[in-house]
Amino acid sequence: MVNISECLWQYGGISGIFEVSNQSIQTMYKNYSDTKKRSLTKAPGTLKWLEKINEIMKDSLYNPDINNLKMAKALDISERELFRKVKMTTGLSPQKYFRKYRLNKVMELMKKGEFSTVKESGIAIGYSNTSYFIHQFEKEFGMKPLQVLKEFGWR
Repeated sequence: MVNISECLWQYGGISGIFEVSNQSIQTMYKNYSDTKKRSLTKAPGTLKWLEKINEIMKDSLYNPDINNLKMAKALDISERELFRKVKMTTGLSPQKYFRKYRLNKVMELMKKGEFSTVKESGIAIGYSNTSYFIHQFEKEFGMKPLQVLKEFGWR
């Protein structure tokens, strides 16, 4: 049996009890949320679903007009569902996942020597603004695209 006066003394009064209780609830929710994310990530259809997204991204790699709405329509789901699924499986928003996919793809192609200029490589993955492409590339990889082109001797 719990002695109320001992609890009050141990936790510094009613406010201390509420604080401990609130922390416990937050911890329980975080643990539940993490467990739910892990179970969804390991769900049997998750890999197939992610492969389907990657296939659509591969087909529309050069399309600068691809966005969440078009991606959701291609997958026959709502934008909200797209956001939820991508966020659960990758930890990124769809926009960030698509950007990361494109930048990784252009890095791969640059290493193979597919491009001779930075502008060409940016346009190839749907960036019409070269300076924005350079900014995003540098943010993702910590180096400018020109450095990659020079490193692999294609410039």
